[in-house]
Amino acid sequence: MIKLLLVISLNLNSKKRHKMNIIVSIKKLSVELMKLEVYYPINKANAQPGQYFNLSTQEDAIPVKAFVDEVKNEKISLIIPHKYQNQLLNISVGDKLYSLNGPYGISFEYKKNESILCLAEGDCVMLYSLIKDLTRKNNKVTTILINTSKNQVLIEKIRQVSNNFQVLTLDRQKLTNNSL
Repeated sequence: MIKLLLVISLNLNSKKRHKMNIIVSIKKLSVELMKLEVYYPINKANAQPGQYFNLSTQEDAIPVKAFVDEVKNEKISLIIPHKYQNQLLNISVGDKLYSLNGPYGISFEYKKNESILCLAEGDCVMLYSLIKDLTRKNNKVTTILINTSKNQVLIEKIRQVSNNFQVLTLDRQKLTNNSL
């Protein structure tokens, strides 16, 4: 493993190494969500929506959990939920992250043009990117959220990328229904 990392490191020219982990863009999706795009020239093609990275802005900082949104053109787009944003108040485009570790979480392969049921209970931040990726690949996605967070902007974004959508409360009462 060390030899492989050494070979990758040697194959990167000094310009790419210098830019590694640089914040390319910061976008506030809502009060609850932030999207961070980071330049990372080492191939992270195995990172998929639904997985996450831990990032730190300083050596002694508590790592922030950031969910994979997209991986393309030597950049990783990460969605950061509100509960971690206080640790990132002072970051700006052009800043270099101290560390970016991952991907973590279970990845899975899925085919195109299938019908998929996504069920989630509790915090559903990582689900948005996963459903967006599934529908982009022409899958029909039915989403059911149970006892989900109060993040109405996120719930609306998930509803928009789902083909069928429903939210249930603790007592399983229907709150929202979109052609399910």
